[in-house]
Amino acid sequence: MAWGSQEKAINLSSPVTGTPATALRTGHHACYDRVVFELNGRTGATIAGYVGTAKSPQVIAVGSRTRLVPVGVKPGQALPTSFTTVRGVVYAGKVDGLDAVGIVTRARLPYRIFVVKGPGSHNRIVVDVAHRW
Repeated sequence: MAWGSQEKAINLSSPVTGTPATALRTGHHACYDRVVFELNGRTGATIAGYVGTAKSPQVIAVGSRTRLVPVGVKPGQALPTSFTTVRGVVYAGKVDGLDAVGIVTRARLPYRIFVVKGPGSHNRIVVDVAHRW
């Protein structure tokens, strides 16, 4: 669970496509903002990395074999936040065969991505974005 601004990957060897997310939520903590993709099943291969130019705001693109948003959310739909670091989450639809979500941040800041397993078959993909370097 290393912090940094380079591309990161989890479960790369997993052939699982997973079930659609049941919820997407955000949270604000003292040192970071958090985006959580709630899954009712296993997690497929997932990659994340900054895309675009060095100007702010920045976007962390998250691509997964697992559908990252609940059924019914359409590409282009945004979940705005009132946080200073994570400004919003936008569903991009399918990109290169992966379900894609953009996490809009105020600058290119360190982030980490990891899976929290349980209870039962429930899993969560978590992306934390630090408030500063």
